[in-house]
Order: sequence, then structure tokens, then C-alpha cells
Amino acid sequence: MAIHNVQRQAFVICAIAAIFYSYEYFLRVTPSVISQDLMHSFNISNAGLGVLSAFFYYAYMPLQIPVGLLIDKFGTRIVLSVAGLLCVIGTFIFSLTTSLWLAQIGRFIIGFGSAFAFVGYLKICANWLPHRYYALMVGLCMLLGMFGAMGGEIILAQLIQSMTWREALEFAAWAGLLLSIFMWWIIRDEPSQHHLPHTASQTNQLPFTKVLSAALKNETIWLSGIIGCFTFLPLASFAEMWAMPYLETIGYSKTEAAFAASMMFLGFGVGGPLWGLISNWVKSRRLPLIVGSLLSAACAWLIIYDPYMHSNYMTTCLFGLGFFNSAEILVFAVGNDITKQYASGTTTALINMIVMVGGIILQPLIGIILDIISSSTVSQYQTALLVLPICLFIAAALSYVLKETYKE
Repeated sequence: MAIHNVQRQAFVICAIAAIFYSYEYFLRVTPSVISQDLMHSFNISNAGLGVLSAFFYYAYMPLQIPVGLLIDKFGTRIVLSVAGLLCVIGTFIFSLTTSLWLAQIGRFIIGFGSAFAFVGYLKICANWLPHRYYALMVGLCMLLGMFGAMGGEIILAQLIQSMTWREALEFAAWAGLLLSIFMWWIIRDEPSQHHLPHTASQTNQLPFTKVLSAALKNETIWLSGIIGCFTFLPLASFAEMWAMPYLETIGYSKTEAAFAASMMFLGFGVGGPLWGLISNWVKSRRLPLIVGSLLSAACAWLIIYDPYMHSNYMTTCLFGLGFFNSAEILVFAVGNDITKQYASGTTTALINMIVMVGGIILQPLIGIILDIISSSTVSQYQTALLVLPICLFIAAALSYVLKETYKE
């Protein structure tokens, strides 16, 4: 009976942590939906918009290693609860200010709190669930995260039809406060009191420096992170920021663009759990990463260079790009395959940090290219977005040389 109680508790704790990841993803993508409002409110160009949005990543990416160390050392309950409150504070600042630098600080604080969500969820999975479920649970977390992204694009696009963007984000901040309270109430670090076999040795008693040094010296961790970075670029730079402006340029209305762009998130969310199952079925991490990267590149090429295809085909290609792109979740399974459980937070955080480098660089870079070309035309976007299929081909090549790490 105790085992079944732990299983139910594990499901609830994983669910609330995944909801937090969904919430932070909602906040992450909001600049894409309100891009014109932000440019008008803060008097900024495309490049300025890209920089404002990227302030999220300026906090998110460099914090990943400290996040992993903190979670390994102090557990998930207190860390995720405080992280939720930081997201709330940042959202209130962002929604209430009329100053660009304060808006940037608000985005930075949102990125600071969000940095803990994904790593915290994966640490909970490592602590509470058997190893064989890890890749699947990463995918399920991505599914909920993508629902948050879709909400950020579809729901927010609808909300700002009846209220200002500031009022909509204030509403989101109050929802985040409620979520933070629930996380403190529900989340527990580990089920050690039940003495389950898979929970042994979860607490890190080693110094920070030894855990971090071991992760930094591991070539497979670095390679998997770089693969994840190149594979994740269509989501981090295109879906999260520039897909809606691109679709509006080729003739879509705001609501039509929001729906079409959200298909990337839906595809990523649906594909995440399936790629975890496929990886277990073929007993490989490398092969799904290669196939997913190549098919993602094909979809990206069609989206960029056949912009006036029928809207149904465009929606299908956007869904396909997200679906095949979601093979990226397997780089975290690679890290878990080769890492001691007590250091799983640090390893996951290091990989996630490398993955997020692309968002920091490419979101503002695309905006800069658009401003240099200085004309809102399809060819302008085709030039700026060419980097996406190129990076996906590079990801496929790197996946080919990645060491196979799959284990039962």
C-alpha cells in the first residue's frame, strides 16, 4: 500500500512541477504576441524588441549551473517555490512599467525564476521515478510546457482583444502567485521515508566544485548540449519570437498567426513523449536525434522558402517542425544516462545552459538582420531565418558522432 501511495504522490509532485514549467513558458513567449504593442509602448525597433525578449535568456542561461548546484544541495521544494515568486515579481514589473530599462529588468527577473523550472522538474523525476521512465517524463514535461506556450500565443492573443496587454500580464502574475503557494504546499524533495530502491543516494554530500568539475570535464555532456542548442533553435528563436511577425508579414491576421505559430509548440509537446518512447523502443539516443534533426530541417526549409503555400500546409509544416524538433529532449536523457543520481541536477542544468545559448544569440540577431535590411518583406525574413535549417543539419551531423549512451 505504501508503494502505491508513493506512486500517487510522485505523480502529483511531478504534475505541479510540470505546471510551473508550463507557466514559465507562457511568460517566455508573451513578447511574440504583443510585439507591436511593445514596440509602440517602449519606442523600440525590431532589434530592440529582440533584445528586450532576450533579457529572459540573459538571466536564464548563465544561471543554469548555479541552479543545478542549488537544487542538488537544497532540494526542489524551497527552490521552486522561491523561483515561482521571482516570476511573479518580474511579471508585475514588466506589466506595470513604462520604462524600457525597467521592462528589461522585469524580463531578466522572469528569466531568473524560470531558470529553475525545467531542471527542478527533472530532478524530481530522477528522485521519485525509476530510470526507465525518465525520457518519457522529460517528454511529458515538454508537452505541458508547450501547452503553456500555446496559451501564451492563442489565449493571450484573444485576451488582448478585450483588455490591454498590461492587464493580461497582471492577471498572469496573480495566477503565478497562486501556483507558488501550491508548489510549497505539495512538493517534497524525495520519498526517502519509504526506502524505495530508486531513491538511494539522492542527496549530494560532495562539494559543489567536485560535482561541477566532473560535469565540465565530460565531453559527452558538452556534445549533447551543443546538439540540443542547434536542435532547439527553431523553438527558441522562431516559435518564441519571430514566427508571428513572419506569418503576419505574409498575410496572416494576428489571431491566425497566433494559431499557426502555436502549432510548433503543439508539435513539440506531442512529439516529446513519443520520442522518449521511440528512443526506448529502438534502444538508442543517437538515431532519433539524427532523424529528428534532418526532418526538422526539411520542414524549416519549406516554411521559409515556400511562404505562400496553402494555410493548411503551412500549419502542417509548423506542426511537423515542432514535432521532429522535439527529439531534442533526448539530450537530457543522454545526460541522465551517464550521471550519478545525486549530481543529476547539475548535469541537467549544464546541458540546459548550453541549449539556451541559441536563444540569447539568435533572437536579437534576427531582429538586427531585419533592421539592416530595413523592409518588412518576405525576402527579408528568408535571409534572416536561413540559419535555422543550417543549424539543424549541423545538429544531425553532430548526433552522428555522439557516443551512444542508452541503457535499460
